[in-house]
Formats: sequence, structure tokens, C-alpha cells
Amino acid sequence: MIDLQYQDKQLNKYYKEYTRQRLSLMDEVQGVIDMGFTYEELNSYNKDLDRFKRETLKAIDNGTLDGYNLYMAQKMLNRNKIKNKDMLYWLILYKYFEFIYQMEAIEKEVINAIDEHFIEETIKQCENIVGKTYKINSENLIAEAMQEPNNLGYEWNTYKTSITEYNASEMYDNIILNLRNNKNKVNRDILERQQNRMIKKNKTKFTGALDNQIDFTTSYIQLHIFEKFGIKKARIMGVLDERTCEVCDDYIGKVYKLEDIVIGVQISSHPSCRCYLEPVKEYE
Repeated sequence: MIDLQYQDKQLNKYYKEYTRQRLSLMDEVQGVIDMGFTYEELNSYNKDLDRFKRETLKAIDNGTLDGYNLYMAQKMLNRNKIKNKDMLYWLILYKYFEFIYQMEAIEKEVINAIDEHFIEETIKQCENIVGKTYKINSENLIAEAMQEPNNLGYEWNTYKTSITEYNASEMYDNIILNLRNNKNKVNRDILERQQNRMIKKNKTKFTGALDNQIDFTTSYIQLHIFEKFGIKKARIMGVLDERTCEVCDDYIGKVYKLEDIVIGVQISSHPSCRCYLEPVKEYE
């Protein structure tokens, strides 16, 4: 039986670790600010270039950068001077990518735990219907699901890169504004808002990008397993309570042919959708 409370318990692990690591990120960003940046000198070149290059080399060696960001970091190692405002931006960006890198272990643990639960329970349901079993490579199936564009149209790792850049830019803009007003402290509200984009806790329930990604991967996984077992139909299952939206309410309990089920329509139809699938016997 699919246990959505198990999903919430796993997400709570991620939430707690994110909150803990967020405090470390705040200290790291504050350390950058404490290098002595001032609003009046942002267009000057007088900050510690050697320290900046050490931080750049560290970010490259740690493997936290890729693509364009890695290319630019490598280019900056060869520069003889860098404007203070550019140095400030890239130092902030390095800290954010290091933060995401530190979160990868718990992220993978939580996603795998939830997806493996869905795989195990979905296989049991299918076995009860068809009377036989098939070998499912859970690791490969989860990896495949993670590489697919989700119900919102983005691939997970691409999203993480984009949101990390956005968050770093948001923090950078706020630091510039604070320097202009002679303030030199990290804005905690921004860090909390950024956490809520990824994982937001409301009592015992969770929303955010990670929750949505897991909703997508579990739906993708279930459909794949149904096809493997030769299941032709599935019922939309969900939670009926005060939080159930009108879209989900229209689909919950209905049976569809597998070829008619679209992730993003009947299931995972919106961020943090709580619907899932149940295999149905051919004659139902």
C-alpha cells in the first residue's frame, strides 16, 4: 500500500538538513561580506585578488561548478584584475553552489527512499493482478525518471543549476542594496524564502520544488512498472480532505487506460500534487 506519510517523513529529513546547512550558508556569505566591500568601491579593483583566486580554485577543484560557471571561473584565474562587484558576485555564487553540493547526499537519499517505496508497493499490486513478477532495476529506473523533464517542463539538475544562480543573484542584489544603506549583514528572510522554494513545511505537510519532483518521479515509475507487467488500466488515487484541489477532485477515483494517462494532467497536475496510481484488472 502506498504510504504518503512515509513520503512526508523522508521530506522532513531533507527539510531539517536544509535548515541546518542554511545556517552554514549564512555564515559563509557573511564571511564574504566581511571582506570589507563598500558601495563606493564596487567599481574599483582593490580587493584581495589572491584570496579570490584561491576561492575560485577551490570551487573548481571541489567539482561544484559546471558548464558556463566553470568556464568563467577558469577564465578568471588568468585575470590580473577583477572589479570588486564582480568578485563579490562570484564569491557569493561559489558559496551557493557549495551549499547545493553539500545537500546532494541527503537529496539523493530521500528521493531514492521514496521512489523505492513506490516501486516496491507498485510491484506488489501488479503481482496480485497478473499472478507473476518481473525483475525491475530500481536504480536504473529512478535515474531514468530523474533525467526526464518533469510535469513543469524542466530536468531536475538543470533546475537546480538555474535556481542556484537565481538565489545567488537575489542575495547579491540584496547585499548591494544593503551596502548602499551602510548595512553589512546577511538578510535571513531571503535565505528562508529561498528554502521555501525548494522545500516548505506547513505543519506536517511539504511543498516546494523537491516535493514536486518526487511527485513526478513516482508517477513516471508507476507507469513504467504497469507497462512492464502488462497492466492496461489504472485508477487515480489521492487524498480527499480540505486541501484537495478542484483539479484533483475531478480525477480521484476514475479509471483510465494507460495510454490516456498524462503526467501533468490526471496525476502531478500541479506542484505538490498528492495523487498517485493504482493498477486495475483488465475487466474493471
